[in-house]
Amino acid sequence: MKTVFTFLIVGLLFFIIGGLLFFLFFDFASLAKDGGAHIGLGWYALSYAAGLTMIVLPCTLPLAFVVVPLSM
Repeated sequence: MKTVFTFLIVGLLFFIIGGLLFFLFFDFASLAKDGGAHIGLGWYALSYAAGLTMIVLPCTLPLAFVVVPLSM
C-alpha cells in the first residue's frame, strides 16, 4: 500500500509540474486573431503556483491547521 501511495504522489507531482510548464511556455498570445499583446496563460499559472507556495511560509503555515478544520 505504501508503494501505491508513493507512485500516486509522484504521478500527481509530475502532472502538476508538467501542466504548469505547459502553460508557462505555451504562448496563447500567438493564437490571438488581432495580434495584440495579450498576457499569456502562463503568467496566471505561475501566479497561482506562487500563491500555493505561500502556504509554507512561517507566518501562514500555522493558519493552515486552523482554517482547514474550521472549513470542514
